[in-house]
Amino acid sequence: MAHKQNIFREVISTREVIIEQLRRANPKEYDLVKRKLDAIDELLRDLRSLHWIKHKKAKERLEYYLNHADLNCRTTASRFEVDNVNVIEQTVKYASDKIRPSVDRAISLITGAKDPESIDEAIEAYRESATHPGTYGYFLPGTSLYLPAPKYDPSLSLKDCRKELARLGVYAHFAEYVLTKDCDPEKIAHILALLSTRNGKKWDRDAVKLFFSGEFTLQGQHTITDQLNQLYEWLEEQNPYRNLDWEAEYDASNAD
Repeated sequence: MAHKQNIFREVISTREVIIEQLRRANPKEYDLVKRKLDAIDELLRDLRSLHWIKHKKAKERLEYYLNHADLNCRTTASRFEVDNVNVIEQTVKYASDKIRPSVDRAISLITGAKDPESIDEAIEAYRESATHPGTYGYFLPGTSLYLPAPKYDPSLSLKDCRKELARLGVYAHFAEYVLTKDCDPEKIAHILALLSTRNGKKWDRDAVKLFFSGEFTLQGQHTITDQLNQLYEWLEEQNPYRNLDWEAEYDASNAD
């Protein structure tokens, strides 16, 4: 069986084929082939962003491999003074394998498309799946940044994973219930307005931005309840009249 190219080379090779098709395309075919090229270019841009790689050193090496070394592992190894080129080859293989399921499907759908609408659907599906490769679209976009690569452990039973299933459930089907059934949509809309507009009090806008950016977790408040308590304490501290109110109450009590 022929050796399979890593996904970066595969996308670039596909792009070269489509460019050649575009050169030979008749007027009726041109728009469709051009749309295929645009879609492949989007895949390539997304791959070069390396958004699914968390390890800083691996990301630096891959960025050089993709954008400066012309996909050459030896050149990349030399740049980072890595004696064993296999280290770079394994890094590239790991990155390729991690994103391949999403990209392979997109390439197949794009190259086989008979109309622009099919290409648009393929790209839309890729945008949804590429943010969480290997999770098949079950979890909220962005969640995969914190998920490990799939690895079966025969020593574990599903009962051993009860807590982990519960936590993952929050980021899957349960999120829809919480946001649509367990929350007041007008209050959610109000919070979103504080995040995205200049409406409301500056303190309120700053408070919700600090909360959602994780500022209160840096102070050791790891549960949501603890973080909310910290938020309201912070909000109270921003009130410039807080001390004046206290002094007025103090003076009134002493006058009695």
